Amino acid sequence: MKFCIVGFFIGFLVFDHSHGKIFSTEFQEAQKLSKPTLVSLNSVADEFGNQPLQKFKKFLTRQRRSPPSVKAPTKQLKVDKFDLGNDTSHNQALIHWSGNYSHVIFILTRRKDHSPGGKITQSTLWRSDDYGVIYENQQNLFDGNTILQSYFVCPTNKSKVVFIDTYNHSGRVWVSTDEGASYLHHDIQFTINKIEFHPDQQDWLLGYDKNAQTLYASQNLARTWTRLQTGVTKDRYFWYIKGVDEQNTAVHMEYRDFNVFPQTRYAIKSCLVPNCIPTAFQAKCDKLENIDMDSLVVQNNFTFVQQAGAREKLYVSYRRGDFFRARFDKTNEQTDFHIVSSNSGTVVTGVKHSILGPQTDLYFSDSNGKYFTIGISNVRYFARKSGDDEVFTVDIHGVKAVTGTFIANVRTQTGQNQTRITSDHGRTWQYLKPPKLDYNGNLQQSCTKCSLNLHVAMSQTKSGYYMPGMLSKATIPGLIISHGSIGRTLIDAPSLVSLFISNDAGQTWREVRDKRHLFVAADHGAMLVAVKMIFLKPITSLFFSNDVGHTWTEHQFSKEAINVDGLLTEPGEYTHKFTLFGHRNYRDHWKLFALDLSPLVPRNCSFPEDFETWTFTTQRDQVSQNPSPVSCNLGMVQKFERVRATHCLIGLEYKRSTSKVACNCSHQDYECAFGYFMLPTGQCSINHPKIDNIGDVIDDGDGDEDYDTWEYPYPESSDCVNGKQQVFSGFRKIPGDICVNELAGMQFKNVNCSPTTPLQRTTSTTPPSTVKLTLLNKTSEAQIGQELHFSVLGSEFDLTVRRTVEPGEKVESKLNKSVGALAPKKPGDYEIRAVNKRDHSISDTLIVSFWYAIEEVHIYHPPVVEVNIYYNVTAAVTTKFGLVGTESLLGPVDYYWIKDDQFQITPHSSSQNSARFRHDDVKDHSLVIIAKNKVSKSSSHSRVSVKEYLETLILPFQCSPPINSTMLTHAWLQELSQIVTTKISKLPQLSDLMKGEGIILGVNFHVFIPPALPLNASIYFSPETKNNPPRDRLLKAAKIVYKLIITKQLTIDVGNGVTMKVVNPYIVNGEGNVEEVTSGSGTSGGIIALYVILSIILVCLVVYVARKYISQSRWSAYFLTSHPRNTPFRPIVKRNEDTAPFADDEFRDDDELGNMDGMVTDQGGTLQFQA
Repeated sequence: MKFCIVGFFIGFLVFDHSHGKIFSTEFQEAQKLSKPTLVSLNSVADEFGNQPLQKFKKFLTRQRRSPPSVKAPTKQLKVDKFDLGNDTSHNQALIHWSGNYSHVIFILTRRKDHSPGGKITQSTLWRSDDYGVIYENQQNLFDGNTILQSYFVCPTNKSKVVFIDTYNHSGRVWVSTDEGASYLHHDIQFTINKIEFHPDQQDWLLGYDKNAQTLYASQNLARTWTRLQTGVTKDRYFWYIKGVDEQNTAVHMEYRDFNVFPQTRYAIKSCLVPNCIPTAFQAKCDKLENIDMDSLVVQNNFTFVQQAGAREKLYVSYRRGDFFRARFDKTNEQTDFHIVSSNSGTVVTGVKHSILGPQTDLYFSDSNGKYFTIGISNVRYFARKSGDDEVFTVDIHGVKAVTGTFIANVRTQTGQNQTRITSDHGRTWQYLKPPKLDYNGNLQQSCTKCSLNLHVAMSQTKSGYYMPGMLSKATIPGLIISHGSIGRTLIDAPSLVSLFISNDAGQTWREVRDKRHLFVAADHGAMLVAVKMIFLKPITSLFFSNDVGHTWTEHQFSKEAINVDGLLTEPGEYTHKFTLFGHRNYRDHWKLFALDLSPLVPRNCSFPEDFETWTFTTQRDQVSQNPSPVSCNLGMVQKFERVRATHCLIGLEYKRSTSKVACNCSHQDYECAFGYFMLPTGQCSINHPKIDNIGDVIDDGDGDEDYDTWEYPYPESSDCVNGKQQVFSGFRKIPGDICVNELAGMQFKNVNCSPTTPLQRTTSTTPPSTVKLTLLNKTSEAQIGQELHFSVLGSEFDLTVRRTVEPGEKVESKLNKSVGALAPKKPGDYEIRAVNKRDHSISDTLIVSFWYAIEEVHIYHPPVVEVNIYYNVTAAVTTKFGLVGTESLLGPVDYYWIKDDQFQITPHSSSQNSARFRHDDVKDHSLVIIAKNKVSKSSSHSRVSVKEYLETLILPFQCSPPINSTMLTHAWLQELSQIVTTKISKLPQLSDLMKGEGIILGVNFHVFIPPALPLNASIYFSPETKNNPPRDRLLKAAKIVYKLIITKQLTIDVGNGVTMKVVNPYIVNGEGNVEEVTSGSGTSGGIIALYVILSIILVCLVVYVARKYISQSRWSAYFLTSHPRNTPFRPIVKRNEDTAPFADDEFRDDDELGNMDGMVTDQGGTLQFQA
């Protein structure tokens, strides 16, 4: 059994395998369900560096630093229990603790129908203003039609709360400006599913309509709204960022342009509220033309997108400047990205390089996010559920408060998972040194080549268990808590892990408890609380430590055993009060326990006697033979004030003193620049003498084309002055390093030179009578929109460029002295020819190619097939704007088919994009297609279910007006398939008749539309389980559908003036023969009526039993807490299995309650427990 809660957090980036979704940790932690204490946006800002660590001056006096008085310790836990007895039938709860010295806690319980897409049918709002001792039922403050769906709290003024009401299709909101003491409602003209508060302005909101995909804005706290844009991608819209955007009314969003049908085009809109007037940044966004869906992320100084179809996908804008392609020193194909961090002078990014034989590497960028250098290879990754997609996530944790420290799990060649730590932005990595003693104080068992390995971000283990993620806090510098094991690999089993704590940012560790626990920190880190996660075993006590986990005491919080659903404390970790909530059994209502731990602490802390200054020191410093007097890491000495382990209470008024002081530069502050590598002599040598990447075409609006040329991606040498010239040495300062007094000659060296003969790189000489063309790039193929560079050596020559299929048409190129650049706008092969002006027999020629990139490749095959029967599989590629890829656009395309991990390679021809397969066993089989042209590669995977037998109904379509093959884009076919499925499922009496024959839509009734003309749809009837339903019933069901379609003369309007009519349908049996359908076949009217009557009786009986049982049970209870970026969100607790607790309730209408979210959270109490 598992129990969990979820709250909301600010955060990160990633892509799915189909269309390249960028996933960002900072963005995701702002978007996803998280732990309860994340509901306060004040703590969120502190947690993510929006309010940088600084030395507090106002509160440094002894009088201000002393904690407030508390009750004399009684050594007994103070517990106040409250029973939500009136809400036994409610199966969800959303909890928000205001925090920041507020005593208010909201709990919204609600009842959701258990049918797919079930509605919220009941709700009760509870409010406490005494830290949860007593809760007041506030339903009398709303009218009788009110059913509250969710609520959002202002990040800058917790008194302002907006509730979404399901009344009138969620067309009403309730607003409180006094933290829930009173409410006022506003009717709105659209369905609102999600609200985003402005980061500064208390009354400014963004409202999102999920069904219409439309974004609205309000500047008067939800009273009136204006529409900003339709087609907006969910969760891909952002308020302005202070210090980066010029106007605080700026909104950046990703949207789909529906005016370019049948193209699929996603773009960026940057405009000003309320009338959506374009910002200056809009012109820079327009240059990208087409981006991938779900790829826009705006955070800190950066804007990240993925350009559709690009081999090197990641494009970055720094401080709203022009977008540039991110350059990686490993040039393998990039399929997925996870942007881990971007707020410490570098962008930390996980990159997956291939969908086949995948390898994931971790990169660290320069300060602008353009040049990325590899930090460590083979980082463990996992697929995280996000709505309907799976997003790529690396198993890494950025340690809060301490700059440059990250902990990651690395996959070895033998398949082991080992944990490494870096404290210098990925330049050096070390294993975690295991503690010498276990949690009982005994020596650890000796182990050769063993290290401490921890569970980091992957909370759903490979073996299927849930494991709480690593925890660190910006408000508690140095503290890290995580589960793990000592050995050569990480252990997943909950009974074999232990709880480990570090108090020095991961440099040393202690084992403090065995087995799996919920854990939470409070009182500025002086208090730790842990609750055992025992599967299917309720508990009555918790464990408490007041000395950073050195000693623990057990305390009873309940006389009756409780299944704990969650444990949380006030956001910010300043208080000594907690809320624990759970239930006795599935039929029980929720019980809330307000816990005050101050009586367990013997005295108040005294300043300065009970405090110390901790200086962050790395393992490298600790093992150095010549340690420096101060530990300088990344050019700074980081010092933090913290309490000693002296069993005292710090209190709410304490303000921590922190400092980051720059130190003098040393050799440790430098590394080889991008494009260089370290020689054994300690010098940096250039790694790529030729151009490493293809340049981008940049349009600055001045009427001509400019080029993002970076022939040598390092600074040029200076001019020769007085016989001296500065030459780049190959070294650069590590990004994020702030050291001062740089070492002389470290980055530039002075060399002798002649003013008349400037220093140049060595080049070959060519006699004046010859002409020589040299390609400067490593490849002769490039994508449309990129450029290739070449040099021309010779005295006098004419240069021409022609497209081979249009030799009479000249193509413009750029020539600057002896270096040229070519970036044509049409795909094809191009001939570059240089001819000596005096002697035309002297010439040289280069052939280069420009093609569109393959944006996506899709597999089309029947969802179910019959065993031992061949079936056809087709691959279709799309290019720019989702258009069908042809050889004239893409060039030759190679297709690589993989069936159950076995390669089948088709010849080098784009016309042979199909294959025939058969399977000799009844089970699911995997199919993978890789499509590759000269400039790009894309892959897709699918599964086909093999059954003992099938019956197939073919529906030929007659289109009016006729359509052509260019309309058969993947997006159009998907939409058509949905329309056809919906149309057929709504045929009169079909649902009842199909149930009578054991047919269920999507289970053993499938609709498939191949991408070919003339269009037809295939309806497959298959057994759900072995030989059930039998073949004769499948044939009977096919005939029923056939007759209904014939009777109703099925016609479908697919938009854009196109109408499709089913003509001459027919049934094909398993042997491939056409089955005759006579007038006597099918089901008589009397039988149809009997089916309908019996079905109605059965449905009524099921509803009656279900309602009676549900009203007495809590078998599907969920706990939720607070939400996104700047607004509290709701987490979900599922109660019945040992898996990850986080469900993606991204729209608050519970579309995805079954989706488990494995991303670790960093706030408050952990939300699930089991054993």
